[in-house]
Amino acid sequence: MTSAPGPGDGARAWADGAAARFSLGGIRTAEFLALLYTPELAAAVEGLDAVVRDTPAVGTARRGRAGTGPRPAWAPRVFTDALPADLRHRLLVWTELVPARRHGIGRTLTPPDAAANDVYRVLHRHLREDGAPWEAGLLSLYLDMCLAHVVDVHSVLAVCERLTADAPAEHLERLEEMGVRRFGARGDQGSGPPAPGPEHVRLLRLLQRLDRSRTPEDVLPPGDLFGDLLSTARPDLWNGTGTADLLVHLLEPPSTRPSAAWRRRTAGHLAALPDAAATVLGILDLAPSLPEAGPRDRWDTSADHLRPHVQDILHGAVWCADLLPEEAREAAVPVLEQAAAFTGTGPGGSRKVRAERAASAAVRVLAGWGGPHGARALARLGAVIEKETLRRVLAAAEASLPAASRGAP
Repeated sequence: MTSAPGPGDGARAWADGAAARFSLGGIRTAEFLALLYTPELAAAVEGLDAVVRDTPAVGTARRGRAGTGPRPAWAPRVFTDALPADLRHRLLVWTELVPARRHGIGRTLTPPDAAANDVYRVLHRHLREDGAPWEAGLLSLYLDMCLAHVVDVHSVLAVCERLTADAPAEHLERLEEMGVRRFGARGDQGSGPPAPGPEHVRLLRLLQRLDRSRTPEDVLPPGDLFGDLLSTARPDLWNGTGTADLLVHLLEPPSTRPSAAWRRRTAGHLAALPDAAATVLGILDLAPSLPEAGPRDRWDTSADHLRPHVQDILHGAVWCADLLPEEAREAAVPVLEQAAAFTGTGPGGSRKVRAERAASAAVRVLAGWGGPHGARALARLGAVIEKETLRRVLAAAEASLPAASRGAP
């Protein structure tokens, strides 16, 4: 809990009344509402609810779609935009608690309540984009509410992603605690094995940007197939300087062809490694040693073998290899060939492959390097890869090779 003084009787009375009136669930919601309370908030809640009830829900989803936001003349936005920043931020927390996703489970909403909840949701998305700095104690309270599972981690991260490196130490400590308590040893895939899901990756990238220390265990919790393999087979890489930061970076891989911005960021991570070639090729060299996953280990992917975050790591690592010095290519060619053969095939026939994006990336990198070694590697891959989409990538790659390299003995 926050170290701020406890709420007074007036705050507790307002919180209990608001929780009952708006049917807010959760045993701790009223406790946190009392800490959120100010007389200005109580008045704003009443005024905002009146505006929301008079606002039609038709079209609010379109107005609130990501990237557009509610129109400037939209009545709830007009109401909140005129308020001081601290009060807007308190209303952000309030609008997260009010909609039916918090209190509508298991009961039927009347049409007016359903329409109001839609408006509150759209308004919440708008308030979340507010760039004004948060008062330190209020943001600490919001983080405490997230740790207590009273508010959604996605919204909290959206607010915290605006923090700068000079953010109060208490905020950074709470974010690190969130990593341990909300994700920790299980990732954020509650019904499956440990894995870093989207919200965990966002938190890791936020902490990385704020220059907070990380270990590989923060990225790949114990029980993760790839993390366990890397830590046991290559403890030198697992414990190496810069490995954790590189893994965080690879969890948000490039698109089919990396952008210049991704290459710049990647080059920075590679420069921080004692031996970039050894680290990148060591990660890729481990891929064929991954144990076959059982149904529980592949519960959230249609692939027969690799979970999405492992596919992302391998895909990004392949493009990291493309940024290694030219003198590292001779050693990299067989590693990329092996990785492409493993990720471009799979148990159960040609229709299911382990990581098609990683295999395609390896083929494109080998073709881009050219030379007789790359040409021979591509020819050998053509003999083992069966999936039609990958074969088209192979054909285009071979066609792009200089004539002198094609059919190299």
